[in-house]
Amino acid sequence: MSQLSSSATLLLRLFIPTMWIVFFGAFAVVGWTTSEDFVGPFQSKMYQIITTLFVVVGILLIRISFWRLHRVDADSEHLFVSNYFKTYKYTKASIEKLTIHHYGLFNLGRIELHQKGKLGKKIWFVPSRKRVEQFLRNNPIWMDMVTW
Repeated sequence: MSQLSSSATLLLRLFIPTMWIVFFGAFAVVGWTTSEDFVGPFQSKMYQIITTLFVVVGILLIRISFWRLHRVDADSEHLFVSNYFKTYKYTKASIEKLTIHHYGLFNLGRIELHQKGKLGKKIWFVPSRKRVEQFLRNNPIWMDMVTW
């Protein structure tokens, strides 16, 4: 079995969102629990509103960007997709196409299924270009599914 996704997926999917929510969530909790009239240069009510909005908007951005990334592994006949809590196995026949987009500093991959699976019809991941190319050299039957 070959890992197709980058090792950065773990960092982007779990560590950065957890640290961001804990760090900035703590600032919001301080704003709501303090009895002071001013927190730094802000009045307490203004600080509460700003930090709460900042945390909520950040959580929404994390949800639509980082949280939809998955770890992808493959062998000659199956694709294994993990959300780091559960792993799902898809056959080659259930996959419509695998697309890899290059966006300057990073790549973004999308697996489209014929029918909706446990993780949805479209599965997003951060591919390692080197690993994907090596996998395709070793398993040329997957070559017709992948578009760059």
